[in-house]
Amino acid sequence: MLELAFLNKEALSKQFIKIHSDIRYMYYFTSTFLEYEVEIDSSSWSKIQQVSKNKEGEIIGYFSVNINRESNNISNVRMINFQDKPAITFSKDMYTFLSSLFDIFSFNKINWCVIIGNPAEKMYDKIVKNYNGRIVGVYEKEFKFINGKYYDTKVYEILKENYDKRRKLNE
Repeated sequence: MLELAFLNKEALSKQFIKIHSDIRYMYYFTSTFLEYEVEIDSSSWSKIQQVSKNKEGEIIGYFSVNINRESNNISNVRMINFQDKPAITFSKDMYTFLSSLFDIFSFNKINWCVIIGNPAEKMYDKIVKNYNGRIVGVYEKEFKFINGKYYDTKVYEILKENYDKRRKLNE
């Protein structure tokens, strides 16, 4: 179940503190330092931020995107599953979140990147295919992690018009 992150600030911060030094989440933190608190905006002007909750009401995931209001485009897609294994609820919420960017908010385009080697890379490749998007390319040595190593990134793009065409074919 999706909820506004704004309503769950404290619980979400606790989730991030739990994982801040867990090597499994190194691909999320994409920097040479660790953030101990997630910044939650007080409006949806520049970001949309939501949490995924299980039946018990516990936060199991987080979704965030940046909004460019002038171009009506989405960038910097951030998704994190706090569970040890993939979960149906998180997956459904992820697809609902991404679909809402086109179906509810009517944004023009979504673009984001993934660090090559991230276990989520295969999932992102599948999302792009399902939404009729494309892999734009690869940036070499784009991020330097806390371990001092550089990593390449893969860039994705999904246009609303292509998403709509794919959706009509599936109806």
